[in-house]
Amino acid sequence: MLPREAVKALSDFLRDAAQAERADVNIDRAVPGDAGRVHHLISAEIHGGPLTGRHALVLRGQGDEGAAALSTVQEFAIRQAAFHAGLTTPKPLWLEPDGHALGSPFMVLPFVPGTTEAAALQRDLSAEEGDRLAYRLGQELARLHQVTLDAAPAELAFLTRPGADWAQQRAAAWHAALDDVAIPQPCFEWAINWFLDHAPAIGQFALCHRGLRLGDIVVDGAQLAGILDLEQASWSDPMEDLGWLCARGGRHGLPEREAGGIGSREALYDGYRDVTGAEVDDRRVRFWEIAAAIRQGIAALQRAAHPGGDAEQELAAMLTGLQSLEAEYDLLLEIEQYPAEAA
Repeated sequence: MLPREAVKALSDFLRDAAQAERADVNIDRAVPGDAGRVHHLISAEIHGGPLTGRHALVLRGQGDEGAAALSTVQEFAIRQAAFHAGLTTPKPLWLEPDGHALGSPFMVLPFVPGTTEAAALQRDLSAEEGDRLAYRLGQELARLHQVTLDAAPAELAFLTRPGADWAQQRAAAWHAALDDVAIPQPCFEWAINWFLDHAPAIGQFALCHRGLRLGDIVVDGAQLAGILDLEQASWSDPMEDLGWLCARGGRHGLPEREAGGIGSREALYDGYRDVTGAEVDDRRVRFWEIAAAIRQGIAALQRAAHPGGDAEQELAAMLTGLQSLEAEYDLLLEIEQYPAEAA
């Protein structure tokens, strides 16, 4: 919990940000975060101004800069661009960029009720509901991808602009990560070479989520309530988002539900086409599914190589490392099937 003086500083910040006469804040509880960031669910009673009333909010803190892909200020800009593009994501309400209030930067977002639990969603959603959700996710990604590199808002100038050597840059980063693991990984080295040999030409880079799977979406009943965790967003091939969502490693034990373990690939593609008016490039999507297995497998190896924390956290890290074996299986299977299935 935040100390009393921090709660007072937060109340003052919300009062000024909401153009109110007074803001009474209560810290309800800490909530699970990501990328080393601190999250608190807060209740705010705002008196006066355009937002008079009681609000459930999330305080999203700066966290560990070494772990975070984006600073709080940068992520706020990403969230603004995504929200204005029509993505169903919590509206970024207010940013404290300097750390004057709480000692480090933070942002305030509306709390989105619902569940993010993959097992619960897979258990509770029927096949028809899963397809409707997959269709909706296709629409959502298509809206996000309307933010293109060629017409990027000035606020996103901090994002690295990909060039003709984008595939080589990805491969170099993966090779560096494998060097850090230290144990030879011939399957992943082979897969990275395959990635370079088959990298497609990308005509238009767009703002991509680069992490959308179960766990990153909030569902209320059977309806999409919000898309979370935009800290990995960057310029990329729009098909990477579809490939990441469809990758076998993100289906949570239901391989027949190709769209994230919840719905069909066809429903996802239909939703994407509904917004863009163009057919999805299935071959490129499947290329990015293979890239997703490389990325997920190397991340698992890195987690196991640097467990940190107490004995329980070390065990969790070692178990996560076993996911690299699943990724190797996916690579062997999908690279063999790629020409036949994607032709």
